[in-house]
Amino acid sequence: DDKRLQHQRKTALGHLGHPRDARGQPNASKEPFSYGAPGGARHGGTQNSHCGNVIAVKNLPGFLEKNNIPNEDVLKSKLLTNLLNDDNRQIIVKDCEDGYHFNGSFNNINSLIDALKNLPEQYSDTIKKERNFIYDLFEKVFDHKSFTGRSGTFYGYEGLGSIYWHMVSKLQLAVYEVTNKAIISNSDEKVIGQLFDHYFEINEGIGVNKSPDLYGAFPTDPYSHTPFGRGAQQPGMTGQVKEDIISRFGELGVRVKEGKISFDTTILRKDEFINDKSKFKYVDYNNNIQHVELEEKSLGFSI
Repeated sequence: DDKRLQHQRKTALGHLGHPRDARGQPNASKEPFSYGAPGGARHGGTQNSHCGNVIAVKNLPGFLEKNNIPNEDVLKSKLLTNLLNDDNRQIIVKDCEDGYHFNGSFNNINSLIDALKNLPEQYSDTIKKERNFIYDLFEKVFDHKSFTGRSGTFYGYEGLGSIYWHMVSKLQLAVYEVTNKAIISNSDEKVIGQLFDHYFEINEGIGVNKSPDLYGAFPTDPYSHTPFGRGAQQPGMTGQVKEDIISRFGELGVRVKEGKISFDTTILRKDEFINDKSKFKYVDYNNNIQHVELEEKSLGFSI
């Protein structure tokens, strides 16, 4: 199994070309992994967090760049041109620089629908013909369907350039589940190797694998997010902890099927096993401290 695992990792390294250490794991001293655009501060920010962002940093349009109707679209509409000629501002207005805009009091498509209903009777025939065109033009200008809330409109919390830690752990768990499924179904070894590579690369980005300087907090404490240019923020027992525990037991090979526990070490890294004999200390189900002798090349954990 160990030879198979090493072969799968080597295959993945050759295919992906990412820098790795001797174990085939991501080398944090080289090029950092990112599945979002990098950005942030030198210490504790998202730039060097070896992780991905919720939404990549982007330039948001300024106020004067919004609610601008293209001239050619206005000219395509008999209704809009008639409203402008009649100086009716219920739907569209023209500014002092000959720019066209929807009524500034509109806050969504419902405002437009109500305004069309309230237009004078003389426009009724044109409204019937162009209603859908006007609706589509409104969406084209404002692109409301692409609105994702705070994540796409400002930088704080889980916003632009931020790392949302629960999301990262969800991704890791999803990759583990796909990897495990590929192993069970005896998929192509090259594919399994690539999945190994991605799983452990994502794992390197989790806070517990970082230094306090890089994480911006105690790495073993769960945090909600790391905003653009800052360290980890909003501590608390987030949902991330659940995903991390499930992923970790998956790495350790714990399997439960039909009421029976079994172990599959295919995903478990070789360096997880101890090199020398040791004692494993644990608390049993009677709340008593117990010790178990561990031989070299073994490991112990409680479930």
